[in-house]
Amino acid sequence: MIKKFKIADLYTGQQFTFSKIISRELITEFSSMTGDYHPLHTDYDYSLKSGFNNIIAQGFLLISFLSYAVGMELPGENALILSQESKFIQPVFIDDELIYNCEVVKIEKRFSIIDLNYTISKLNGVKAVSGSVKIKIRG
Repeated sequence: MIKKFKIADLYTGQQFTFSKIISRELITEFSSMTGDYHPLHTDYDYSLKSGFNNIIAQGFLLISFLSYAVGMELPGENALILSQESKFIQPVFIDDELIYNCEVVKIEKRFSIIDLNYTISKLNGVKAVSGSVKIKIRG
């Protein structure tokens, strides 16, 4: 069910967390949808020769799940993304389970804008991606 937070409902420190397993099928579907068939995302032998343990998930695949977090959960239906920034720290491989943690870190009630910081970490605690999203709260 889609959340419908208004600016008055939100508070600094508010969080939303979820997990996602990055499967071979997700990587393949993302390649098909975007046309990104770089061999690091499609060719196991190429990935090994390039110094990685497995095929690497596309960075934009990883951050695409923020669309779910922002558009459905925090803040939900009233969200309009203004900007987004990401820092890719560690590669994510097939079958890695990721923990997404989103946190409201700033609220500008006058302009109905919030800043949401996020981290994407592997189950072992290693941070793979971090960043922020600036969101306009409509209504």
